[in-house]
Amino acid sequence: MAKSLSRNSKDPLKIALYVVAGIFVFFIAVLVFTREQDWEDYLADLSDNETYFVYLYTADCTFCVQIEDEVADFTQSNAMSIELIPLNAYNPVVPEDYYTPTIIVVHNNEIAQTVVGMDHVLDLFDEVEAGTFQP
Repeated sequence: MAKSLSRNSKDPLKIALYVVAGIFVFFIAVLVFTREQDWEDYLADLSDNETYFVYLYTADCTFCVQIEDEVADFTQSNAMSIELIPLNAYNPVVPEDYYTPTIIVVHNNEIAQTVVGMDHVLDLFDEVEAGTFQP
């Protein structure tokens, strides 16, 4: 009889563990969904300009460090006066599937283009300086 009491006393514990695990999985799924939604809302709220660039970087990104001067120059002035907003990719609002360096082109509060990689970012700067960039 002691064995059956022991086994029955574990059943509520197992049930509680399954419930807690289920709740945890549910909240993770909600977090993933709302994070993506928050990201798009976050981008849309960054600027009142029709077109602007969000520059994703990290301090430990080798390529980001290599183009620091070009990014700073572009931020100060560019031929088309496009605002560049630097954003550390470790910011919790940024989804984890972005690489650095990346520029997200936001046009009319929507992501119009994503430019990934040092060479592509520099090419985008050149397009803006030449006046040929179109979102």
